[in-house]
Amino acid sequence: MLEPEEFEALRLVDLLDYDQETAAGQMGISRKTLWRDLHEARRKVVEALVVGKRLEMAGCADSETTDCCCKNPECRYAADTPGERQTEL
Repeated sequence: MLEPEEFEALRLVDLLDYDQETAAGQMGISRKTLWRDLHEARRKVVEALVVGKRLEMAGCADSETTDCCCKNPECRYAADTPGERQTEL
């Protein structure tokens, strides 16, 4: 299960080529937290590719707050029904 913050860390650093300090600032977290999320996300992706495990995207843990992307109906990670907050990648 790939957590939203892990996915965002991957997107910012590996896809958009942000340095870790800039990505951490964009996410509003410390550089150490970003590194931890990035490291875990990369491990999960590599494990899925090498071992053939299924990779799923979890919904936001903060889905009850207005800042969560899953509150946005246009968010591609929002659940169609309550309790179904995940999207297979």
